[in-house]
Amino acid sequence: MHAFTALFGAYDRVWDAPPGGGTLLTDQHPGASRGWEARVITPPCRGEPARSNRAVKLQPHRWLPLGWVLYHDASMRLRVPPDVVLARFRELAGRDAPAYFLRHSLGHTTSDEFAWVAQRKYTPPAVLEAQRQATPVVVMSHPTIEGRLYTADTRDPTVRALFDAWWARVARYSHRDQLSFPGALAESGCAAALVDFKAMRPLYDLRPHARR
Repeated sequence: MHAFTALFGAYDRVWDAPPGGGTLLTDQHPGASRGWEARVITPPCRGEPARSNRAVKLQPHRWLPLGWVLYHDASMRLRVPPDVVLARFRELAGRDAPAYFLRHSLGHTTSDEFAWVAQRKYTPPAVLEAQRQATPVVVMSHPTIEGRLYTADTRDPTVRALFDAWWARVARYSHRDQLSFPGALAESGCAAALVDFKAMRPLYDLRPHARR
């Protein structure tokens, strides 16, 4: 299991690495890397730190060796090793899956998330409407996720297809990855499992993002 996170610009502040360490992909001088192995790279999306974070987060097979990976936001600190997180995901899902994600903490469907993003003006209206029009109607009632934590086996071709489709949508439309996940999941055919957010909450600590 390879744990990793991403930190570009002033979008966030890195917190502690998980037990056993992990890789921090960043454009900053690592300084006190808090247990991470820092890898300084050119931002994938110049001038867009939030989208650069997503470029790494949603393309683990392009940055890390193939195999099981665990991503968590820089603003998160795991209380347990990554293998324990994967075991808990499996237990709660009740099945083996090639990838596990947190179900949205507010219970949002894709449609709910579009309305929520529009209300808060996180994405320019024209971009949001273009994405809405490009989203299959069938997935508008599907649940979406909290993107702050996932585990996935990138050796599985459907997992790589999911991440490629997901990033293609984020690169073109809103950087809010929750909007893009259901459509990408349906396109990829990946049998990913969504797990209750509250049930996973005891495994990590959170602090507010430095900037959204």
